[in-house]
Amino acid sequence: MNRAGAGGGGDVVLVVLGGVVLGSAAIVWGGAWFAALLVGGTLSGGVGDAVGAMGPLASSPGDPTAAWGDAAEGLPGPVLYWACTAVVFAAFVGLAAGVYWLWRRWSAPSRVRLGVPAEARQI
Repeated sequence: MNRAGAGGGGDVVLVVLGGVVLGSAAIVWGGAWFAALLVGGTLSGGVGDAVGAMGPLASSPGDPTAAWGDAAEGLPGPVLYWACTAVVFAAFVGLAAGVYWLWRRWSAPSRVRLGVPAEARQI
């Protein structure tokens, strides 16, 4: 019996949306941290500051220093900044794909039918 009711799917949408925002903020923060690390700058802001920087970065991608404001000092120009963010994004996607692959591998049911492994071969 389904007891979720008519609005039960809204919770899933809200969790997925929150995950997308949090993941995006983590990528933006990681890109800024990596860029600051490469040029000797500092990033004092956290993921909350990254959420605040996402809007200005989207509207003015050519000025990452202004988007981060006081939360970061010594950020590089837009080319290196976005290259670092792309590297962090690629690492994030690679990690997510690896976790998904491992989850699928470990959660798959064993291939045994009637007590005999499905991959059994006669030698």
